[in-house]
Order: sequence, then C-alpha cells, then structure tokens
Amino acid sequence: MQRVSNYVGKQVYFAIAIILFGFVSLELMFRLIGEMKNVEGNYTIAKAIYFELLNTPEFIYDLMPMVGLIGCLAGLGSLAGTSELVVMRAAGVSIVRLVIMTFKPALVFLIIAMIIGEFVAPSATQYARSMRELALNDNYQVDVKNGLWLRDGDSFLFVNTASTSGFMQGVRIFEYVDQRLEKVIFAQSARYANHQWRLSKVKIITTSYQLDALDDAAAALSQANVDFSQLPLHLNIEQAAEIDWQSELAPDLLAISAIRPSRLKMQDLWRYSAYLKQQKLNSIEHDLAFWKKAYYPLIMLSLVLVGVSFVFGSLRESTMGYRLFIGIMTATLFKILQDSLNPITIIFQLQPVISMLIPAILSVLAGIFLLSRVR
Repeated sequence: MQRVSNYVGKQVYFAIAIILFGFVSLELMFRLIGEMKNVEGNYTIAKAIYFELLNTPEFIYDLMPMVGLIGCLAGLGSLAGTSELVVMRAAGVSIVRLVIMTFKPALVFLIIAMIIGEFVAPSATQYARSMRELALNDNYQVDVKNGLWLRDGDSFLFVNTASTSGFMQGVRIFEYVDQRLEKVIFAQSARYANHQWRLSKVKIITTSYQLDALDDAAAALSQANVDFSQLPLHLNIEQAAEIDWQSELAPDLLAISAIRPSRLKMQDLWRYSAYLKQQKLNSIEHDLAFWKKAYYPLIMLSLVLVGVSFVFGSLRESTMGYRLFIGIMTATLFKILQDSLNPITIIFQLQPVISMLIPAILSVLAGIFLLSRVR
C-alpha cells in the first residue's frame, strides 16, 4: 500500500509542479509586457524585470489554490486515462484512501505556499514597490493617483512615495483643529529617527480665521465679484530647511499602509486593522484580507477535493485536455465567486469572518456530494 501511495503522490507532485511552472511563467511574461510601458528615466528595463521577479512569490501564493485543483485533476486524470485507478480500486484501495494519497502532496505545496505568503511575498512586494516608486518619482513631484493618504489623529497625511526603511518623499500634512484647517506643511522628504519624523525642505502655511465674519464671507462668496482680501481667512507662509514632526505613524505602519491588504502578513493585517479602528476609519478591507488568508488552507484543500471528485466522477473517461479545461473553468468560477464577495461584504457591511468562509464551504459540500455519487 505504501508503494501505491508513493506512486500516486509522485504523479500528483509532478502535475502540480509542471502546472505551477507554466502558470507562473505565463503570468510573469504578461506582467513584464504590461510593465514595459512604465519604463522611463531611472526606472530601466532591468529594474522593471527585477520588480516583477520580486512579485513572483505573490503570484505563486495567489495561484496555488487554482494550481492545486488543476494539478490534482491532471495527476489523477493521467492515472485514470491509463486505467491504473481502476486497477487500484480493484485491488481494494478505497476512494477515501485515494483522496488521502492525493492530499499528501497537496499539503506539501500548501505549506510551501503559506510560508511564501507569510514570510517571503510581503517583504519582497514591499521592497519591490518602494524600489519602483523611488525610481519613478525621483523628482519629488506629487503623484495624487499613486500616492498614499493617511490619518493621524486630527491630521491628514499625503505621501507621494514611502519606503520600509523610514523614508518618505512628497509629504503633505494637513492639520485640523475643531474641523478647521489650521496648518499645511509641505516637505520634499522625511526620515524617521529617534521616534519622530525629520522633515526636509519645508514650507509651512498657517491659517487664521475671524469667526465673527464667517457670515459676511458666505455672503461675499455669493457675489459675482469677490474681494478675497476681505475674507476671514489669512495665510502666513514660512520656510525651513528642516523641522521635527511628532506622529504615531511609525515606519512599519507607514509601510503597511502603503501596501495592498492582500499583500500583507496576517500579523500586519491584524495590527493595521486595529490601528484603523482606533482612528475611527473603515477597516473592512483589511479584515477581508485577514480572513481570506486565515481560510487559505481550507480553500485550497476544498478545491483539491473538488478536483479529485471530478476524476472519480463524470470525467473518468475524458481526455486530459477536457479535464484541464474543466479544472481551469472550475477554479475561475471559484475565483469570481470569492472576488465578488469582497464588494458585497463592503456594500452590505457583512461580517468578513463569515463571507470569506462561504466559498470554502460550498467547495467542500460540492466535493463531498460528487464523491458520494461514485460507486
């Protein structure tokens, strides 16, 4: 029986590895082609290739559930195509034992994927993004489309680029008091040291209001010809080479906020979600990403179960190409269902812990149902 288990495992190992290599190669090629349009200035072709190579661990983590389904379907399908599964069944190997034999290599790839997703991909992705943004925005110009907005108490911070080493470029700080803008700080760059930020090449605009003249200002603004010098708002502009800025935004939190939730570690997701709740901001996207990662093992194993059930069920006599087609379509439908739950959860304010569990439960139930029909 051990020899049969090793043989089945070898077939599944090989199939998953080949399909993973093919998917990652295609994904990397298409992303490199798409990234070429951003090559300019200091962001060279070599840096673009390096950027996409650093993002490869993230590809592997994202693709592994789909690859697990298709790989198990292909590995067991090759055995079914040569009637080896029939011989195994005739020799007394039960469906449950064959499923367990298939799960063993799937578990190995699952553990590898989880290690990559928690310890390799987040760091590599953060470094890749910092390298890319620093190369593209070395002129310190403000890029509102790709910049980052953050809240720190009653202040709002815009950062053009940020690195994990505690360095920011294109900094804009808007300080409010009693819901009124009191000060705007423009800084070309900032570096974190001694538990505070050191802003460089700074311009400070301080505002002052005449509260008793606000009604007159509203009336003046409604007129066609407005004398702005009569408005109850006065600006004072100062410049400084360097100033210190106290903030609860340490470099690690800043780096976390600069990365998409799906690319963060579970620990960072939990921590940043708590920070957003402390700032009375919406944390549902980070909660969704956290629970999606938490259910990752269940999701992958449930898809493997669906793939196995296809081989023993309706696809037993089908060709390899047809089995691969069914596997890709099934994984794609699962991905669409999973992705569609994100906006639904956000719009209807559902519980992420429940909504992210739904696709895995449906896959498990579908796999068990299909296997129960096998004779």
